[in-house]
Amino acid sequence: MEDSVIIQEFLNYLSFEKRFSEHTSKCYGADLKQFGQFLIGFKESGSSRQGQASYDYPETGQSSGVATQTKVQLDPMLLSVDVNSVRSYMALLNDKGYSKSTVARKLATLRSFYKFLVKRNQISSNPVTVIRTPKQEKKL
Repeated sequence: MEDSVIIQEFLNYLSFEKRFSEHTSKCYGADLKQFGQFLIGFKESGSSRQGQASYDYPETGQSSGVATQTKVQLDPMLLSVDVNSVRSYMALLNDKGYSKSTVARKLATLRSFYKFLVKRNQISSNPVTVIRTPKQEKKL
């Protein structure tokens, strides 16, 4: 996956304009990278799977599943996201057993990211605004 210029601009915005902590910016960046990987897989699931190979992450020893040999342009994918692809991503997180609080944080990241893109006139509307945050568990 190619590094995203838009994601880097957003992270700079969080750090320098919004004064978010380094840890928060890093977590938002990880969430957006994960969403980008989902978008790449989501796009590929509808196309042929020729020219693909499995890729292992050396740091964790975990396999990513499938990676293409061609470079993927992530920025156009991020700019063309619709409500259905965000809902599919939320469903995937739920299916993988992520906690409601983690799913809520990832959704907040996407909300903030797409709000940033609307402010910068890179997209016309925020596809995440209609998606509700999962109801949190009540602690005693």
